[in-house]
Amino acid sequence: MNNNNQKRQESRLDQRETIFIETQSAYRGEPGNYKMLVCESVDVSANGIRAYIDEPVPEQAIFQMCVEIHETNQRLYLAVQVRWIRDDESGQGYQVGFQIFESDDTDVQAWKLHIADCLVPE
Repeated sequence: MNNNNQKRQESRLDQRETIFIETQSAYRGEPGNYKMLVCESVDVSANGIRAYIDEPVPEQAIFQMCVEIHETNQRLYLAVQVRWIRDDESGQGYQVGFQIFESDDTDVQAWKLHIADCLVPE
């Protein structure tokens, strides 16, 4: 790939999971203005996710994300920031790098345990 691989400081797993990204939220109790992007991860780590998406998102934007772990039927809710985005090599859609934030009211600890479990050989 490019320079992004050289910046990685942790092990990454090739893991395809369904991701729901809340790119626009409705105001409390008001309908409308709500937008959800559904995409798929390419690889994951304890602190980041690389995904394919159909629509561009702004770099540095912060979103709420739900990752569906297929193996365990678990849904983990995370706060993420867009670190980089580029056109996908296929010419359709984009690849995006998300950084996972340590944040209250998220499942960040469960996410890190999930990644640790995947890294430990059986």
